[in-house]
Amino acid sequence: DIMPLARSTAVRLVSKALELQGGPTYSAHQAEDAMESAMSQWQHRRTHQHRRHGHHKWQLEGITLINEASAARRDCKSLEARLLGQLWQPLLQMLDSAHHSPGYLDGQLFRQLLTLLLQAQMPAALPGGHDSSVAPQVAAALCHVLSSRDMPSDALLGLEFLEHLDRMHVDEVSFLAAAFGGCRLLRVLLRACRKARQKRQTQDLPAHPSEDGDDGDIAVIKALQSRGRRLLREWRSARMHLSV
Repeated sequence: DIMPLARSTAVRLVSKALELQGGPTYSAHQAEDAMESAMSQWQHRRTHQHRRHGHHKWQLEGITLINEASAARRDCKSLEARLLGQLWQPLLQMLDSAHHSPGYLDGQLFRQLLTLLLQAQMPAALPGGHDSSVAPQVAAALCHVLSSRDMPSDALLGLEFLEHLDRMHVDEVSFLAAAFGGCRLLRVLLRACRKARQKRQTQDLPAHPSEDGDDGDIAVIKALQSRGRRLLREWRSARMHLSV
């Protein structure tokens, strides 16, 4: 399919142009490193949580990422305004348009787009200013939730981690998740949950937890739906304040 390749190439071209226009503050390499570090840390936490067999005891040592580019930002309000109006707003409309159903969302392209938004310093540039240090963690968790939409227990871990981040950074995570197209992602996830429940009902599978920890277990799916709906309400509220 030529479209994913074309879109990926377009993102890389925009990233290069941004780096040339904005200088070191808008380093593509730094944004990619921040995302890769956050993704690696998430994978470590995910493995650790599965070994503990508990979703609620998060171990958060050493997860804070310092965005050096943001700390050394120059006075570039004009560029920020253009990036908000000509990059972030169109991307958010594409990722999270209220006029389109939550169809397929390519995971690789989603990660590229979020990395581009990190490179563009979007968290700090958004109205009111937001915490850039937590943004890579939010972006990484959203990517993992998307990639786990057909693995309810993994997706549930991702949502629980986002909730934990929100308790540590009050209001920041909801706004960042909404700004990164998280509402669309949750709609995709909830639709996958509905399909999974319908499939189990059609196949007349047991509604109680299975001894082998089947990932499609209805109890996990119900917990995922409950958490997803709650977060969707919060993120939609934040989305409205973004005025896009």
